[in-house]
Amino acid sequence: MTDSWQDHLVIRPQYPLGASARSDDTVTFALKRSTVTMKRLDVGVRAALLALDTGSATGWISIGDLVRAARGPYSEADIDRLVLEVGRLYARGALAVAVHDAGQIVCELVSNSSLGGFGLELHDSATRYRLSRFAIIRRMDRELWAESLVASACLRIHSAELGAVITALHEPAEETDVVGSVWPKAASVLRACLRLMAAGGIIAPVDEDGLLPEDREPALATRDPHDVLLHNHSRRGLSPLPVGATFRHASVVPPLPALRPPWPGERIPLPRPDPHRLARTDMPVSVAMERRTSSREWADQPLNVEDLGELLYRVFRVRHLVARDPADPHSYEVSMRPLPSAGAAHDLEVYVAAGRVTQVGRGLFHFDPLQHTLTEVTTDPQTLSMILGSAQHSAAATAEPPVVLVLASRFARLSWKYEGMAYAATLKNVGVAYNALYLATTAMGLAGCALGTGDAIAFATATGIKPYVESPVGEFMIGPVRI
Repeated sequence: MTDSWQDHLVIRPQYPLGASARSDDTVTFALKRSTVTMKRLDVGVRAALLALDTGSATGWISIGDLVRAARGPYSEADIDRLVLEVGRLYARGALAVAVHDAGQIVCELVSNSSLGGFGLELHDSATRYRLSRFAIIRRMDRELWAESLVASACLRIHSAELGAVITALHEPAEETDVVGSVWPKAASVLRACLRLMAAGGIIAPVDEDGLLPEDREPALATRDPHDVLLHNHSRRGLSPLPVGATFRHASVVPPLPALRPPWPGERIPLPRPDPHRLARTDMPVSVAMERRTSSREWADQPLNVEDLGELLYRVFRVRHLVARDPADPHSYEVSMRPLPSAGAAHDLEVYVAAGRVTQVGRGLFHFDPLQHTLTEVTTDPQTLSMILGSAQHSAAATAEPPVVLVLASRFARLSWKYEGMAYAATLKNVGVAYNALYLATTAMGLAGCALGTGDAIAFATATGIKPYVESPVGEFMIGPVRI
């Protein structure tokens, strides 16, 4: 018997499929989350699908055996239909597909989502493959994973040589280009690996211009892989990993306290507004929402410290703290504030980059939301100019803003509790803060403008904090309105 790549490509049910045949041309599978009935099957495809549930003594059945099972009772069996139905079961997580060689699994493909496809090509043709721009390769414990963000598939790699093949495909190449140079195994095993990676969207055939189908699809050409990765891993159903409040670090490290340890140095008390006066005289929310706008021009005079104190009081102050329950391993200290926050964790720290504020010198200050004070972080003119200048450039403003509020996340406040969605929750918290700042500045008659990006290097230089510990995730400019 010839060594066919189809005999190295094997399928394994992830659990008993509950296959039944209630008529001569249908097969029904009772899967964990759904029942799938396949109708109008020819006798060969029907027989092959039923064989999936019986499988072999090892639990695996090769694509070659599956094709032979279909063509045994019916030589004209619709093999394309067979592959299509296998793909339906694979996408629902009922099947895993792997490459098997000499009793070892080289790699295994599993579906991340029922939306995923399974474009297995059984026909032989001269094909050049290239790595997808949306293939993310990383280490997971002791395995190497290659994940397709578009095809919703994850390839678990058990062969170091296959990792070398993947990297060799950063440029278009035929299988013969990599055999011998980075692949010491049989050519048939490599062909099976390439077909499996293509079925899972890790690689794809290129056209005569060396382009992948994704390169010509506008919806994909306009997306950045890291944006798709963040989205997929922060939503259930698009990632193989858990998403949500899993508390995976609860027994590993203690949670961060609700309040950041205070910066050393002298504190500058900020004026507090009279909340009773605000309740009587403040602008209605509906009016503030209608009048809200992004203002990128300011009056020549500095921002009053009273206005700065009132704005920070309205939006960011701590009303009270709730202590951690030592008897509950999932408990953590929280703070109650005017703003909502994911899990009441309030990961956002407020830093005030003051360019022109009455009674406050030029510098970067940390805001203590419990004591309602500012503490100097740095007065280095170059660093401060980088922060304020970056804001001016980001907003295409004509002058340096009097104040930039830098919202920096203490990332571990969220990642201690949340898995997959922690950074997405941080960005949502920034959006909530932006909206509150817009409403407050409008009600106070100030000019405010949210920014899309800021200078992380300037912040790290000013604070000495590594970006993966605490880093800016949002900036908001403030100043007096130009009349």
